[in-house]
Amino acid sequence: MTSKGSMATGAYTQLSVRAARKHRGFVLGFVATRALNEVLPVDGGGEGDEGDKEEEEEEEDFVVFTTGVNLSSSGDALGQQYQTPASAVGRGADFIISGRGIYAASDPVEAVLKYRDEGWRAYLERVKGYQA
Repeated sequence: MTSKGSMATGAYTQLSVRAARKHRGFVLGFVATRALNEVLPVDGGGEGDEGDKEEEEEEEDFVVFTTGVNLSSSGDALGQQYQTPASAVGRGADFIISGRGIYAASDPVEAVLKYRDEGWRAYLERVKGYQA
């Protein structure tokens, strides 16, 4: 997640992605700070490894929900590590989730519009050049 010192890294992330790949009909996506489609499989064998290679070759399109999105801050006293909407979308976020940046704003409606606009501009930039 986006808290400083989060343990959702390394092998934990690899195992989570592996489970998602194995259960594509059940797992929609991830709450993550970046797209996880390039996470490599966990090294080593073990129970349930059969068919992993075939599953990894399938097209992946997991949805990425990114929390800790803030227009004006890189972190706070609670250990939250922020990304801007543009940074989050550029790293693969499909949905940006902002809390304090909106509810603590002097004008929350104006803040929502700023987040929406920056996120949308970043999305259009990310998909520029893709053709259906």
